[in-house]
Amino acid sequence: MQYLQYHRSSQTMGAEESKSNSYGLVGPSIVVSNMNRQALSARPWSLLHMCSLDQWKSGHAEAAGFSETTMTCNNIVFKDCSPTFCTCRQAQLSSIQNFHVKSVLCYQENKVVLHLVRNMMTQFGLIDIQDHKFIGIFGKQSVEFINEALRGEMSPDGSMCLIKIPCLRQNTSNFVFQLYCLHTRNLIREITLPFHHSLFAFDPRFCCSRLAATSFIKDEDNSLSLVKTDNWEIITTNRRVDDMRPSLHPTLKDLFYSKDGYLIFAVMVTSGCHCREKKNRRSQPVEISLYIFNADSAQTLHCIQYNRYTCGQHSCPVNYMPVFSNCGSKMAIVLNDMETTVDHLQIYKLPTAGSLQNRCRIRILQVYPPDMLSRLPLPGRMIQYLQFHPVFS
Repeated sequence: MQYLQYHRSSQTMGAEESKSNSYGLVGPSIVVSNMNRQALSARPWSLLHMCSLDQWKSGHAEAAGFSETTMTCNNIVFKDCSPTFCTCRQAQLSSIQNFHVKSVLCYQENKVVLHLVRNMMTQFGLIDIQDHKFIGIFGKQSVEFINEALRGEMSPDGSMCLIKIPCLRQNTSNFVFQLYCLHTRNLIREITLPFHHSLFAFDPRFCCSRLAATSFIKDEDNSLSLVKTDNWEIITTNRRVDDMRPSLHPTLKDLFYSKDGYLIFAVMVTSGCHCREKKNRRSQPVEISLYIFNADSAQTLHCIQYNRYTCGQHSCPVNYMPVFSNCGSKMAIVLNDMETTVDHLQIYKLPTAGSLQNRCRIRILQVYPPDMLSRLPLPGRMIQYLQFHPVFS
């Protein structure tokens, strides 16, 4: 519990600093200078900036080095959005002939994997949205699955797709991880999971060879493991992810890495339906706990807790998920103070980890926006590294 107590004291300090600088009242140009000055002297996890959601959209996001301004979505998960795809952030997808598109399972840059149904059987479709091309189908199943039963993620290099799916063997209620090669669209390997609520994320530093997975070990449903995908070998395990609960189910909503791959984030949201609280704000908001781990040891580093008037069961995850700055060294969350109806944004400083090369990347990205990287007089592989492509792993 030591890391929880540390957060509370550091958050209070950051809030006081932010109020004293009156960030909510200044324009974007002042945010730039204040942000740079605070980021240099502040400790990791310090609160660097606060503003309203309207101010975030009207210039504060860009001034603080963030490209993402969409922090809320009124759509419903699995009806309009999915846990990994928000229709407010990503482009709408057109229908595919002879298939019923049930949801977007995952995406990576221009490639999108869809959950498709034909003749009451689930299968997966791969499309290229840049070339408007349907590449093909894979993973044909003998039954039709509901969207809630599936979870998928593409590897950072776009070569593999890992899908969690119910096991179709008789007399079992288990789930399995199925790893597909997207070039051949063949099943490479699979493993049966001890818990149906396991979540996973590819490490962006290792193309497709390493991932983080929760509840991957038998009898350890409150654990985080680092796993090799070529043989499912466990590198290391943190057996106590959430100190507040005995199990990660049903509060664990997502698992993901930081841009540079040195941190792992797990998002816990109050269980149950909170649609009424979201609408009238007469009851308590949901409590969100953002646990952060070292990506090389799985050791718990920190926890940030905040409140949000949303529903973790039905609302699009955009409403409570954090976003990262272009350089990856800052994180923003949207939250609610129960004393006001205004949606607030808070920006936190993340610890800088890794090699001198990674630290140089952060500094370069603090100076040059993403749309200017391709015009820098640097080798192509260096440009890819600045864009967080896993080319040097």
